[in-house]
Amino acid sequence: VYLSTRGAFAVAGLSGGGDDIFICNASASGAQTNCRFATFWKGAANGFANELLDGIYLGAGPQIAVNTASSAESDAEPLERNDELDDDVLEDENGEEIELDQTIFLPLLLR
Repeated sequence: VYLSTRGAFAVAGLSGGGDDIFICNASASGAQTNCRFATFWKGAANGFANELLDGIYLGAGPQIAVNTASSAESDAEPLERNDELDDDVLEDENGEEIELDQTIFLPLLLR
């Protein structure tokens, strides 16, 4: 279970603030759940010190960059975006969807 808090916290073996994400690795669940806590993301280490996380989303993020062709591939046709306005999926020259393996961490800020 991924957790954040609205301020400072201290649990067995771990402490932090509202700018951090930590994990509860449940060793037992039920009426009394036991957790081993671990840090997942330190806000201060990522330029997010003294802020509060309003939400957490873990999953495939939006594409933020596309690798450019190497010099050996420079004559090949570049990747093109689908022309439809509501379809932002990248496709290769055969029309096959390209799946990108990326992990990004973007805090959701509520102002």
